[in-house]
Amino acid sequence: MDCVEKKGQEAIPIFHNVDPSDLRRPSNSVAVALAKHEADLKGSDLGKVQRWKDALCKAANIAGWDVGKAANRNEAECIDQIINEKFQNLHHTVSANEKYLVGIESRTGGVELLLKVGLGG
Repeated sequence: MDCVEKKGQEAIPIFHNVDPSDLRRPSNSVAVALAKHEADLKGSDLGKVQRWKDALCKAANIAGWDVGKAANRNEAECIDQIINEKFQNLHHTVSANEKYLVGIESRTGGVELLLKVGLGG
C-alpha cells in the first residue's frame, strides 16, 4: 500500500478465502493470525503488525476481486478473467528502440511460464 500512496501505483486486491470485512476489523481466523504474529514479533518490531493491519484495511476498502464468490467457476478461470480484464485496461505502447531489447525473449518466456501456473499449462 506504500506504493499506492507514495508512487501512485494501482492496487488490485484479490480476496481468496477471506471476507474483506474481516480485514477491516480483524475477526475470525484473521484476528488469530495477526495475534500470533504480534506474539512472534514481540520485542522486535512492535509497529510491524500494526502496519500490516493498516495495509489490510486499506486493501479491503478498494474494490477488488473475491475469488470465493465467483459462482460456478474455478480459481484458474477467475485468475484468467482478472488478467484479461486488467490487460485490456493497460495503455499499450511500443518502444521505438525495439532493436536494443537484447535478451528480451528469455525474459518474456519466463513471464509466460509464470502466467500459465494453475491454468493447466
